Amino acid sequence: MIPLMRRLAALLTLLALFAAAPVAVAQTNQGGGGGAFGPLPEPAPEQTPVPTVAPTTEEQSDTDRTLLFAIGGGLLALFLVIGYVIIRVDLALTGSYGQGGRRLEEASAVRPEPPRTAALL
Repeated sequence: MIPLMRRLAALLTLLALFAAAPVAVAQTNQGGGGGAFGPLPEPAPEQTPVPTVAPTTEEQSDTDRTLLFAIGGGLLALFLVIGYVIIRVDLALTGSYGQGGRRLEEASAVRPEPPRTAALL
């Protein structure tokens, strides 16, 4: 069984080498005979870009100020929403500490409170 595996490995190696050979030939026969390291062709002439008028300082500061206020307002709204969600999740997990919660806590409190050095339970 081992000779069959060796034959298969040799066949696959030869196939991989023959598959890579056309690519190497194509790289060396690119136009001009210089190969991959030959001189580069001349680039196409570029058209001169049309100059644009730069915005004035007043226009730019107005845009900057408007953008700054928009970003600040968005962040303020985002933080308010995050704070509201955190408070609601806390109340949902721990329960309300309103008047009813305060009465329940006072009723279940151990009176008088034990000294600091005593065990709690």
